[in-house]
Amino acid sequence: MTMNRKKTEDYIRWNLHSNNCSLWWDNWLGTGPLKLNGFAPTHKISEIMHTLIQYRPAALDKAIWTPNIIGKFTNKLTWHKKIPFKWSFCVWRALRNKLPTDDKVLQFSSLTVTRCVCCNTPAAGNADHIFSHGNFAKLVWRKYGGPAGVQTEDLTLRLLLMKWCSAKYGAKTSSLTRVLHSIDADIQLLLSTNYPTIKLSLNWTELYGCIENIQHHTSIKKVAWTRPDTTSGEINTDGSALTNSGLTGAGVIIRGSYGEFILALTCPLGEGTNNSAETKAAILGVQWCIANGFTKIHLEADSSLLSHWLNNDGEPPWTLQIQVQKLQSLLQQCEKIYFSHVYREANCPADSLSKLSHNLLTITNY
Repeated sequence: MTMNRKKTEDYIRWNLHSNNCSLWWDNWLGTGPLKLNGFAPTHKISEIMHTLIQYRPAALDKAIWTPNIIGKFTNKLTWHKKIPFKWSFCVWRALRNKLPTDDKVLQFSSLTVTRCVCCNTPAAGNADHIFSHGNFAKLVWRKYGGPAGVQTEDLTLRLLLMKWCSAKYGAKTSSLTRVLHSIDADIQLLLSTNYPTIKLSLNWTELYGCIENIQHHTSIKKVAWTRPDTTSGEINTDGSALTNSGLTGAGVIIRGSYGEFILALTCPLGEGTNNSAETKAAILGVQWCIANGFTKIHLEADSSLLSHWLNNDGEPPWTLQIQVQKLQSLLQQCEKIYFSHVYREANCPADSLSKLSHNLLTITNY
């Protein structure tokens, strides 16, 4: 536990609110703890001065798990969300030879099982025998591998899994019919999760043919910019990143309550991600409106994520939480505020301005 704690500390960063974490021994800079008592290292002073601190006496400092974009520790990223967990976990154990097979039990005690529970012919119960070389396993692979054109004879478990997903292993004697039915049910579960609107056959041969013929259909939707209502102005914003992450820029267009042009601006933002650029672009637009007396605003952006964050339909990545909170604080200063998502095709002027920023050095108004 102590060794694991030392390793996990490298992936924890603290967001400061009320200073209840350790100034010297907790990682709140993002580059590791200071590890000194009383004096800050000279080379760290500039970094400390540029670290954003959102002081809130009533809120505790928050630990951020940096490998996860949301900032919360989870083991869900270990397993594919579209594959049943029992498949993933069983295959993971089998590939690492961590199943309680005869050869593994023999490493800890005398051998007590001398016959594979899946076959009529006695054989050592190792993972390759149970999943690929045994009579029982060959029958299962032949049924499912045949229609798919997968050659399964005399292949190791790892090679079989490279050609296909997995098989199922149980410590108790199983009937072939029950195993085949169980695999059919799991395949149905997997496919119905990915293709909920398609009626799927229970027969494997028919089902495989159906899967081969599945095609993606493209739908067409008319997209157009609509002017705001007569009581509020409209801000269209967009952020651009040459690479994600890389050089970023912002584009903003502000129109009056009748759709008349008021201002366009473009601004280089430095290094960052696309989501960071989208958020900063919205901040620039709202700041200009508030500074110039526009307090009834309709904010449109082609980032659906930003729209979800502002409508509290999702939690932003921990790296953007301070920026999103700053934007929300600005919006609270408005007399009337409405924010929505707009398709990129209806947001072309702001999109063009954001790309123009990559050729500029400072913010430019039009």
